[in-house]
Amino acid sequence: MNRAVLVVIVDFLLISLVTLFNANKTPLTLQQKSGGETGVEIQSVQDMLDTLRQALAEERTTRTQLNTRLTQTQATLQEREQELNVTATQAQQLQTNLATATARVQQLSEERARLEERQQQTQAALGALQTQQNAAQADIQSLQSQLETARTESVASKSKLDAMQAELNARRNEAGKMQEQISSLQQTALATANAKEQLAADLGSARTEATLVRQQLDQTKSQVNTLAAEKNRAETQAETLAHGLTSLAKSVADDRPLTANAVYNDYLTNRLDLRFQAHRTALLGLGGNRNDESKTILFNDGKLDYVVYHLSQTPLPSWGGTPDWEQLTGSISHGSVTSSLALTWLLNLDPRILVSPVEGANAARLGVKVYRLAADPAQFQQAILVGSKEGYYGEVEFKLDPQHPQYLRMKSPVLGHIFGKFAPTRGDLVFSKKDELIGMMVNDSYCAVLKVISAQYGLRFGTSLGTQRTSLLGAAVAAQVQTLPFKLQ
Repeated sequence: MNRAVLVVIVDFLLISLVTLFNANKTPLTLQQKSGGETGVEIQSVQDMLDTLRQALAEERTTRTQLNTRLTQTQATLQEREQELNVTATQAQQLQTNLATATARVQQLSEERARLEERQQQTQAALGALQTQQNAAQADIQSLQSQLETARTESVASKSKLDAMQAELNARRNEAGKMQEQISSLQQTALATANAKEQLAADLGSARTEATLVRQQLDQTKSQVNTLAAEKNRAETQAETLAHGLTSLAKSVADDRPLTANAVYNDYLTNRLDLRFQAHRTALLGLGGNRNDESKTILFNDGKLDYVVYHLSQTPLPSWGGTPDWEQLTGSISHGSVTSSLALTWLLNLDPRILVSPVEGANAARLGVKVYRLAADPAQFQQAILVGSKEGYYGEVEFKLDPQHPQYLRMKSPVLGHIFGKFAPTRGDLVFSKKDELIGMMVNDSYCAVLKVISAQYGLRFGTSLGTQRTSLLGAAVAAQVQTLPFKLQ
């Protein structure tokens, strides 16, 4: 059934239902009077529903037939596609066969051309042979003519033949005499050969003796070389042992723990004066200049030389909202030698720890020791803590923190191991007992361990900072520190 017809039937059914519903709302008396008419309408609705059911059944039947046709059509289409694929495969195979046949035809054509060329060459050779045969026939005729002439002349040459025979006999006699001379010469040659063999035997004996002497000489040389090689091995082993003893002595010396006095004395000899100068325009009575001074050392991470310091030892802010510095310079000095710092880096390890790279030439001019970073901070149970300002130092026991392996927790120092007014604070340097730099205190309990120098922020020193806003740097530091556990803040 058509979809439009189905829609009309459904609309009619809805109108009939609405009419029936309105009829049910009339008074009871009215319903009693019009009972016959209502029954007619209900019968009409029932007929309409039957018609609708029949239409739906026909629609379902039609849809089923269409689905069946569609399935058949799809199957036919798949068969056609398979046939098309087979045809395409056959066409491709035919193209391949055609290409092969074309190549074979071309090959046969080339072979035919070569055969024709050989045939032409054979015909040319046959012509040359025919020419030679004709020439040979002419020569045969000429030789026959000469033979006849020679036969005629042979009669006249018989007398000459007799004379030649006599001469031959004389020559034979001479040959006999020469044969006798040859026999005599052969005997002389035999005697000479015997003498030569004797000389060869003597020469062989001499050569054998020379070979024996040469072998003895080679054995002597081999023994000399063996002795020389053994001597070289002995010397090499001696050098290796000496180097091993030296390395062992050096290793023992390196592994021997130093005292706190020795480490502190080395620090006093090689420490640097660190100075920062900052300036900004005075605002609301606030000072526009600031100078900070502290002590530091040079260290090397395997690539570059650096000086290390704490954020609190610089004019840089540790929180946001402060006025920006317009000028900021830094320098290090040792004795009368001063070197300017070009820039500062805030480490990824902890933004409160800052480093400044120092060129190798400037580090050499300062004439101080460049400390190595401790490869194994946990080698000893104690570390040497040196105050950055107050001049105190001492041995401090530390503990590893499994949750924060990049930090060491410093325990309260024993009074007997303290020298000076001991109050650990941020910025204090921590050394191993091998006089290597472990790191720097970030607060009064934890030390940040320096291993790999990796920076997250940088600021270039100069008389004009330009767009480098120090307040934003302070805000970034404060935000990152707030994310750390309370014990590390």
